[in-house]
Amino acid sequence: MATQCILCQKNPPIQNSHVMPKFIIRYLKDQSPMPYLKNSLHNNQKYQDGLKGAYLCSECDNVTVSKWESYFKKNWFDSFIYRQKVALLVDEEIVNFLLSLLLRYSAYFVGQALGRSNSQLLVNLQYRIRELLHNKQFERIGCDFHIYSAFIHPITYSQVFLPGINQLLFNSYNCVILPPEDQLPSIAVIWIPSFLFVFSEISLEEIEMIKPLDIFNSMKINTSQNTSFQNWGLLHLVKSFLNKQTNNMNVSQRTQPKLDFNEMKEAFQNDKALSDRMSDKALHWDRALQDYQSQSILFR
Repeated sequence: MATQCILCQKNPPIQNSHVMPKFIIRYLKDQSPMPYLKNSLHNNQKYQDGLKGAYLCSECDNVTVSKWESYFKKNWFDSFIYRQKVALLVDEEIVNFLLSLLLRYSAYFVGQALGRSNSQLLVNLQYRIRELLHNKQFERIGCDFHIYSAFIHPITYSQVFLPGINQLLFNSYNCVILPPEDQLPSIAVIWIPSFLFVFSEISLEEIEMIKPLDIFNSMKINTSQNTSFQNWGLLHLVKSFLNKQTNNMNVSQRTQPKLDFNEMKEAFQNDKALSDRMSDKALHWDRALQDYQSQSILFR
């Protein structure tokens, strides 16, 4: 357990600082027919909140990081999901939020011994993130530290993603930190509903083996991100991991207790507003993807 705040490294951490912001947890619960969260690895358990632990001190959690979270929610999350803005500005507060989210996840992995095989990688990552945040070296974003974004649109025509991908990307969140492999550097992948971010200390556009993917949306301070197209190159780069996560989710749904299915069925029948919820829309898109793949097999 951390004895000092992972961000300021001065004050002792509080016990219940969130890894994932509370506004995302509330959004997921609001967009689901059920008033709780599920974990694909623990399908018998119901969660009322996201991951929490002794990560941030009271000031960093309630003032510094809270300000970044509110800014991201207003200017990116709400602007893309509810207002469908085509251009979103990358500024210091957006970068601060994304780096702080990655910092919290890396600390969580270390604390849970989930990154034992690459613990030094996680320690180095935390040092680098704090260096960027403390020294406000925003000019290094897009130069020697890279953040790529994908603004998720419905995936209904694809042969490379498993049906369920829409439920995963529109109705869940997660993070993975992948160690170097072949010519690929270590990258971190974080997704929240409707957004996917990839972090790398090496420019992905310059790696020969993945140049054909045409990866877009590398962030630079005071530039805009185009939200109107699907960043297929970035999604294809991490498709193996996304498909693995989708498969875990699909298996979890199939093995849920029968009582949960009956409860969910009743909720669907009684909820007149359900058609406006993202969980229902994502299920519809995944059925369309499954139908497309079935038809493609028939007409080969």
